[in-house]
Amino acid sequence: MAAIANVALSNTFDTWRTRTNTVSTRLNQFAINESSLYANTVTANVSLAASGTATVTGLFTASGRATVGTNLTVTGNTTFSTANTKLDMSGSRLTDYSEYAESITNSGTAKTIAATSNVVRYTLTDNLTLTLPSGQPEAAPAVKTIVVYLKQDGVGTRTVTFAAPAGESISYNNSATQPAAQTGASKVSIYSCMKFDADPVWYISLSYIDD
Repeated sequence: MAAIANVALSNTFDTWRTRTNTVSTRLNQFAINESSLYANTVTANVSLAASGTATVTGLFTASGRATVGTNLTVTGNTTFSTANTKLDMSGSRLTDYSEYAESITNSGTAKTIAATSNVVRYTLTDNLTLTLPSGQPEAAPAVKTIVVYLKQDGVGTRTVTFAAPAGESISYNNSATQPAAQTGASKVSIYSCMKFDADPVWYISLSYIDD
């Protein structure tokens, strides 16, 4: 019988390790790409990073189910779309939370607030007609709240007039007419606008005004 040749165990181990790592990488990528094949329950720590390559479209959609048993960490610019379903925190609280406010832009003579906006900011560069978004809020039962920040330019004297979409109206706090914005140069006024579903009325108050 011929003798078995000597085998360099270190070389064999290195080859095995390389191939194993390659297979593991492929399995991990398969788990990411084909996550819809798994149950809709996540019991380990989950981390979603904007710089990562994982896109989860099945487990976290409004029509699906996702249960995170431990910690869910989301980093980077991540968007969760709930498709008009409610997010029930069940008595939990949000901490270290900041609401998104759009960058301040010049008003011109006319602007329509986008349905996706909650805080808008304008520098009044002319007399402004500001139209509120239609069909708000999109879900029910719900309320849509919009904060409108207005700052006079260096000239001042600019006016703002709120306009309701077709079929809707505006009611002002403790007044039959719209409370006027501060007209002094570089002065700030802030309005709060609120509308409930199935109610065609926007409720608006002047919540802040510079001296």
